[in-house]
Amino acid sequence: MRRRLLTIVSIALVVGALAAPARAAVGPTTVVQVGCDFADVTADAVVTSGGLTRGFVSFHGGGCADVGLIFYFEGSGSTWTRAQSPLRGRVLAAADDGSSTFLLYQSSSGVWIAKRPHTGGLVNVQRISTRALGGAVFSAGDLVAFTDQWWAVWTEQVGPTEFAPQKLFQSKTIGAGDCIDPIVKQQITVNLSLDDEHPSIVLKPASAGASGADLFFARTNGEVGTSGHIWRGAAGCDADWTFRQLSFAGQIDLNPDASRSGVGNNHVVFQRDGSHIVYLNNSSGTYRGRQFATPGVEPRVTTSQGVVFVAFRDFRQHPFVAIFRSGAWSGRDLTPGAGGQLVLAVTASGGRGTVLAASFSSHRLYAVADL
Repeated sequence: MRRRLLTIVSIALVVGALAAPARAAVGPTTVVQVGCDFADVTADAVVTSGGLTRGFVSFHGGGCADVGLIFYFEGSGSTWTRAQSPLRGRVLAAADDGSSTFLLYQSSSGVWIAKRPHTGGLVNVQRISTRALGGAVFSAGDLVAFTDQWWAVWTEQVGPTEFAPQKLFQSKTIGAGDCIDPIVKQQITVNLSLDDEHPSIVLKPASAGASGADLFFARTNGEVGTSGHIWRGAAGCDADWTFRQLSFAGQIDLNPDASRSGVGNNHVVFQRDGSHIVYLNNSSGTYRGRQFATPGVEPRVTTSQGVVFVAFRDFRQHPFVAIFRSGAWSGRDLTPGAGGQLVLAVTASGGRGTVLAASFSSHRLYAVADL
């Protein structure tokens, strides 16, 4: 079989040496402040009408509870509000259908979906798996929503041992009654010994809810930790997936994140061979992109009005953002001089981006907006 090779071009992003945005960024602005010294944070966010970012966050370990409270937040620029929910768990993903924000999370009793209408409150909290927190590996997952329906993909270990391989599972109501019955829980990858990790799903909206999706994940050799590649899946409304390998050049490709533009192109980022960040898109009909010179881990990507935003944690343990605007890339450290932080999400609207990150020293989730 002929292998499809990625076209990767290395580009330098030097802090402070490249073109600045047309107006100054806003922030860092506190989004959620907690009164405990956390060891980990899980969060996700999406942008909704009017450029409003909505999401969920939970703080874990250290001086906080191991299974933290989940907070809802919303805002833009320097104006943010937050509300403590009654839920506890690790936030896996957030999605929005235009009238409600959906949450995928894992608690001490399983994997759950919850819905928060834009008018407030939590409704339709339902368990989709009994795989609870605990063991050697936390679940990871992603979620999309459309017309009061959703499609979730997440990981679970399958097997009796501590290092049993991770597989992908799905649950969906999108298309129920149009092309398929609701799926409560279904395993979708079945390879015998390899791990399938860190799924990221993007929706291909269609009329009557008959939407398909693309899925990106890392397939690795697990506890050995010597090889890994990004794989891509495609499914129609029937949720019947076909998979093919996407990345070949790296030895260990991990942590993919994907976003879909308004014109229907996919944008994908992942971490290669430890600390190289790779960005790809399929606007040319095949996946092509760039490898950034600034090292980092755990990238996130989004796009708006032709502007691409790639955010990741750089070698200083700071949030770094690379922006493609007006035909050129620029990059910057968002908090020079600060302590260790985590990049959790990036959203965009009207051609401007917002990065959400957590600071261990100031015990908060914060936003840098108008990028």
